[in-house]
Amino acid sequence: MNPFLAAAVFAIVAIAAAFTLLPRLAPASFLARSFAVWALSALMLFFVDDQAVVLAMAALVLLLLMPADPVQRIGLFLVAVPCLPNYLQEFLPFPGINWLIIMTYYKVVVIVLLIPLLLRMASGKGNAGGFSLSDTCAVTYIAFTVVMVTASMGFTAGPRFLIDQAIVLGIPYFVLSRMVRSESDLDFCLRAFLLVSLILAAVAIMATLKQWDFYRLKEPASVFVIPDLRSGFIRIQATANTHSLGYHLAIAVLLLEYLKKPLNLGFIKLWLLRGVLVFGMLTTDSRGSMLGLAVAFAVYGIVTIRKPGLRLALLTSLATAVIGAGLWLITTDDASSVDAYDSVGYRQLLLQISLQHIMEHPLIGDLGFMSDPRFAVLRQGQGIIDITNFYLQVALSFGLVGFTLLAGVIAPTMRALMRLAMRWGEAGAQVSEDMCRMSAVLFSALVGWLLLLATTSDVALTFHLGLILIALGQALIRIERANVASASEQRAIPPLRGIGQLRRSTS
Repeated sequence: MNPFLAAAVFAIVAIAAAFTLLPRLAPASFLARSFAVWALSALMLFFVDDQAVVLAMAALVLLLLMPADPVQRIGLFLVAVPCLPNYLQEFLPFPGINWLIIMTYYKVVVIVLLIPLLLRMASGKGNAGGFSLSDTCAVTYIAFTVVMVTASMGFTAGPRFLIDQAIVLGIPYFVLSRMVRSESDLDFCLRAFLLVSLILAAVAIMATLKQWDFYRLKEPASVFVIPDLRSGFIRIQATANTHSLGYHLAIAVLLLEYLKKPLNLGFIKLWLLRGVLVFGMLTTDSRGSMLGLAVAFAVYGIVTIRKPGLRLALLTSLATAVIGAGLWLITTDDASSVDAYDSVGYRQLLLQISLQHIMEHPLIGDLGFMSDPRFAVLRQGQGIIDITNFYLQVALSFGLVGFTLLAGVIAPTMRALMRLAMRWGEAGAQVSEDMCRMSAVLFSALVGWLLLLATTSDVALTFHLGLILIALGQALIRIERANVASASEQRAIPPLRGIGQLRRSTS
């Protein structure tokens, strides 16, 4: 069989199989749009050779299938982002500076689906609640990094980086945090995330059964196209990469802890879905994703405990264990007993060299850090220096100022989500059990994501996963505050007096 035809058949069969697992997960019209986007994208990928044409056709498909409802459009954004591989890219020409941005499918989805919602949000139709600390840090981080890139790489690099950061970071964050305005809206977004995770899991399982990562068939030839084998099996990347695909499925496993009640999942169906998602995650052999899921589940179990003393003791013990294990891996002289691939040794050397460089450029970093001769020993067989730590990637490039601003986006959101999750079962709490479950799931998933960032860089969907968790967390915080304000207003309104009371007061 022709390899392109075979790849298309395997892809569509896997996609269709995923939709049979939860046929009532969302409205039928949304499910039909989601299936059409994935199926048509697969056909375009395997039968159209020009990447620019594929991206243009993908934009047209999204325009034709785009729902009018803002929340369903956000749901389609979550479903559509992973349906084409991250290696698709095209330079967008611009007069005077040769090219403006490197167009990718992720950016196409943001431009088509989210920019119209951004304009609607600007007209005052988004979630109220003012500008939070996380919002301020997000805007300041974008502005700071644009200034640093412009100063280091020249004027033409500034506009390119500004547009890139606005599309990749700013627009998704602000649209999702503002346009998700109720618990039902957030519930729908979580269902959409589960849907796309089931599709990715089905694709990964199909690729493992065939021992052919067919979504990488059209990837441009390079040393990175060579399949990565572990224990005799190909590590599946599908449309993302091993780490981001693995943790995408890990988040979905965690989401089932909330969605099992709204979806009325029985014991067998629940464990079937867990099995599919975990199997899909295992096909990536991403140890960072597995560790992230384990820690996230532990955190979820702890924050939902109703006894404050026990909860605090367990959280402290877990944090101590994670920090202690991390320090041991960093400082040990022999990690071969836990790492047969010597990736821990590489990360140890990377950390040591990076910290030396950061100490020399502490505040605003150094975008040209790879020219430092000390990094030469980290160059691998592929001819690259792999910064397998997102925190080091940010601190090396933008210093402690950039690192602090990015932390300012994440930390306030996580703090508010944790406090909201811990109100579960609290006497007199003006918050629903579903909202507490949502906050517990989002907080726990963010903890696991932060752990994953210590094992990988900003590649494929890694940053996207954390960004949507933070944005939906911000939306949930705004919803909760709006509910509390509304309840306070209701209590402040004096009750209407009955007719009998009126007569007695007039007599």
